[in-house]
Amino acid sequence: MAQVVSPPTQEVPPPVISGVSVSEITQKQATISWKTDQAADSLIEYGLTADYGLSVSDEKLTKEHSLTISELSPGIPYYFKVKSQAAGKEATTENLTFSTLGYQVEIQVLNSADKKPLEDAEVLFLGPPEITKTTNQEGKVFFEILLPGTQGISVRYKDTSLIYPIKILDKEGLQSFKVEFELETPMAIGIGKISLALIILLIISLIIASIWTLL
Repeated sequence: MAQVVSPPTQEVPPPVISGVSVSEITQKQATISWKTDQAADSLIEYGLTADYGLSVSDEKLTKEHSLTISELSPGIPYYFKVKSQAAGKEATTENLTFSTLGYQVEIQVLNSADKKPLEDAEVLFLGPPEITKTTNQEGKVFFEILLPGTQGISVRYKDTSLIYPIKILDKEGLQSFKVEFELETPMAIGIGKISLALIILLIISLIIASIWTLL
């Protein structure tokens, strides 16, 4: 009687992940897409650190994967990796990153004396993150990855620096701010020093006069 020999079981390899991309990024969500060479499920692990802590998934088997993660914070870098599993075999990517959009802010620096724009003023957003830009001919700079809330900016012009608070609202669209920079001229500084000296001299004279009267 002939013996029937079963063919060896062919082991199915894990799916191969390719073409990972991040699109439709807003202040609060992003869509992550990728492909696999065989039908598999979809999983994204993500978070503010490489430890992740959050995830979104879809058990549907497909070669074209796309998941949207939401309730994100604006202007923040996120870590993520994607996973796909088929026939009990899982594939995963290395750690990847993307950043959500921040709020768009335009700052115009004006001379407080004549209200004219100051060109080449250095504007430092105190962050995080710290960003420095130089004003154009209209005295303007543009930032686009800022967080909502009260933030500080430092304006430096001709060896003088001043700090201003600005309040960035949690809303879409460009937010514009104007700050007035008070220039200190050598004449004004000199007059200030002379005035202070005169005041001190006057006080001393009054004290001496009072003592003289008592004598």
